[in-house]
Amino acid sequence: MLIGQDWSSSDILNGPKNEEIKRLGQTFDLETNQNLRQLLRRMNLDFENTYATNLFPFIKSGRLDTPISAADMTLCASRYAIPQIEIVAPKMVVCLGKKTFDAILRALRQPTIPWADALQGHRTLLDDIEIYASPHTGRWGIMNAGGMQRVHEIWERLAACLLRLGH
Repeated sequence: MLIGQDWSSSDILNGPKNEEIKRLGQTFDLETNQNLRQLLRRMNLDFENTYATNLFPFIKSGRLDTPISAADMTLCASRYAIPQIEIVAPKMVVCLGKKTFDAILRALRQPTIPWADALQGHRTLLDDIEIYASPHTGRWGIMNAGGMQRVHEIWERLAACLLRLGH
């Protein structure tokens, strides 16, 4: 299961109609989505074979890069993301980005941890479901992680965890 931060904004959706988004539910050629598909392939997965959702299920007002408050992220994690995890009951959850991972931890009433530690393979449990952090797959997430090579190292650890879980 993949949990992104959010999926769109009013500026994007009020713009010209995009048949690709209507048909696929995403902008296929967006760098963020291309990177995610590449990382999943390194785990022998295709995006189509994952359960992917966003922590913030609503449309943000304004631009696509408009920030969402920590309080709203935590509320959405509690009301929407955690129940989805419990319903889907995946072996593994990968939270894309620090804000997403921290909101899940707060919703589970667990202390947040330093981001560097989270990216070293720290695992959080919800019953027997393992929850991990990953840098956001957009340009800023990859740059903040130290580049794509560093992101590949993180996803290699995630792949090893998934293999251990029986995939």
